Amino acid sequence: MVVNSVAQYFPDADYLSQVLEGAIDTTCDGGRVFLGDLRNKELNEIFHGAVELYRAPKEASAEDVRARAWDRLAMEKELLVSPGFFRLLATCHPRLNGVEIALKRGRHATEMNCFRYDVTLHVGPTPPERTPVEPLRLEWPGAEDLGVLLCERRPDAVVVAGVPNSRTMAHLRAWRRTLEGGITAGEVCAEPALAPEGIDPEFFPDWAEEHGYEATAGWWLDDGADGTYDLVLRRRGACDGVPASVLLGKDAAPDAGHADGEQAAGERAAAWFAPYVSRPYSQESVLDGLSGDESPTEIIQAVWGKVLGREDIDPDANFFDLGGNSLLLVHVLQQLRATVGPELQLVDLFQHASVNALARSLTAGEEDTAQEDQKSATDRRRAMRRQRARRVPGMEG
Repeated sequence: MVVNSVAQYFPDADYLSQVLEGAIDTTCDGGRVFLGDLRNKELNEIFHGAVELYRAPKEASAEDVRARAWDRLAMEKELLVSPGFFRLLATCHPRLNGVEIALKRGRHATEMNCFRYDVTLHVGPTPPERTPVEPLRLEWPGAEDLGVLLCERRPDAVVVAGVPNSRTMAHLRAWRRTLEGGITAGEVCAEPALAPEGIDPEFFPDWAEEHGYEATAGWWLDDGADGTYDLVLRRRGACDGVPASVLLGKDAAPDAGHADGEQAAGERAAAWFAPYVSRPYSQESVLDGLSGDESPTEIIQAVWGKVLGREDIDPDANFFDLGGNSLLLVHVLQQLRATVGPELQLVDLFQHASVNALARSLTAGEEDTAQEDQKSATDRRRAMRRQRARRVPGMEG
């Protein structure tokens, strides 16, 4: 099952969990659930800092860049997930026998492969043919020394921690320099320390193949906030198909904490997700404060405001231009069906994508119904006259 490039539009962590449970339950043993383009929560501040630094004039102060980045961070609407959530899921879900967390592939650095990742969930009991493998574990020694080790020792599997990520290291250093202040945006970008360094994750697949290994770059032992990633190398024929979570064992699972109860669960979820909002779109929360006497336009505007998290809803603006997406539109549909339009369909919201346009379509529908009722009543009266005319000579309808 594939859930690609859509999880960031889920309303909250609860919704993501429901989707995952449904996907895992409906996937047969031996199958996999793939989640693509997940945004890494731990890199979000660095991401917004990089965006604002790129946009800023050279003379802009670091303090101004920092303030703009934090404003964007505060207005974040998409769901961001820490890789730690999936590392824990790998060890505690009864139907999973392993999880892969992989950095996005790509030979040129982009927002997608700098700050996003993919996850593959292996569903079903542990395959009987899977042989336990104890990997060789080490800190990043450099590509040359690692190559020598693979050739001389030929380990079945190797887990390398702390590989410097050339895609994010410069962004991280630029953001740290911006936080220090006392410098302009142009000076931050010109600093020699910000020159790209480290190893691009895309270097390893071909390099590993030359050494007889398969390489996966991911965030296993850490979440990437320090500008590094982890590398898992599997020797061909030794542990083919063994998920990285199995090779890492308990090292792959973050500390879930020892406290029980809803409060502890909420604290853990808040640490793994951003923004974390539990069930924000219930009918009560969306319609809170309405008296019941509002016009369709006012109700639609209130629903849009709650779902989009905005107060400045222009009634003539397009829903998608205001930051909406198709998943949020489903929440709008649910609330409007319960209030102003029980017969509304999702296609109606796409066709009438502003508050005023949708309100006019609802009003037009009511007018059409009233006209149809009036026409039916007139037709009934005419039929009755014709019947009387047939019974009373000289009377015409």
